[in-house]
Amino acid sequence: MKKYLFIGIGGFIGATLRYFAGMMTFPALADRLSPLLAGFPVSTLLINLSGCFVLALFLSVALELWELSPELRLGVATGFLGALTTFSTLCGEVASLVSARLFPTAFAYLAASIVLGAALIYLANVLGREVIRVKIKAGEGL
Repeated sequence: MKKYLFIGIGGFIGATLRYFAGMMTFPALADRLSPLLAGFPVSTLLINLSGCFVLALFLSVALELWELSPELRLGVATGFLGALTTFSTLCGEVASLVSARLFPTAFAYLAASIVLGAALIYLANVLGREVIRVKIKAGEGL
């Protein structure tokens, strides 16, 4: 029962932050970069990419270095970060771009989400491993 409470609290915080972060729009930036990027959902991309990085870093360090309860890990990873980053929003925005016949923008958004997300996950894992290595070497780990 405790895990559901942690997930619920994390989800509430993540969803609320996602709502307010999503209100920050950057259409002028995308439009200035290229007319092909008209309507590019920059705010969702930034939210999802930062979530990929934070989740991978958190899990790589939390699982090996920190003594966090499984409930707290679920609250942060599944609740907070799961609600903050939304695959359904990405899919909805791609569908809207396709529906508006903005095919290059839809493709660029989807490709950037997948490629940059995977790259940030890799980078966060490398960084997490380095943090763990330094902590263990300093005698502070595990």
